[in-house]
Amino acid sequence: MQLQKRLTSKWSLKGDFSLIDIGCDYFVTRFTNMEDYHYVLNQGPWLIGDNYLTIRKWVQTFIPDEEPIKRLTAWIRIPNISVEYFDYEFLKTIGEKVGKVNGIDQTMTNVKRGRFTRLSVEVDLSKPFLSKFRLHGRVWKI
Repeated sequence: MQLQKRLTSKWSLKGDFSLIDIGCDYFVTRFTNMEDYHYVLNQGPWLIGDNYLTIRKWVQTFIPDEEPIKRLTAWIRIPNISVEYFDYEFLKTIGEKVGKVNGIDQTMTNVKRGRFTRLSVEVDLSKPFLSKFRLHGRVWKI
């Protein structure tokens, strides 16, 4: 399958994975390595050619032709945030205002980069996006 070959090249995983076509342009992916699963889920966005590959956790009783995409995992950035806020719990609290936090960029939590912080968040597409928040008298953009 052409998609599996492209993903194998793009993801460079430690273990193997299988790709099962379940119809309506949906696929189920199974990983032999749990680290690979977390990497694929949290390190996107993934582009195949000019197409965005939406990754999400499996939902029981999923029926492809009846399910519009309601949630997706995306990286959000908070630019120019002060280093005193480079705290995992604090950033998780901010991220939860946007959606369910899947992870926080480790280069930020290890204070290796300070221009912005990134959070992997499961976004509910039926709700308005949060584009900014107020903290200590300042508005921070997302």
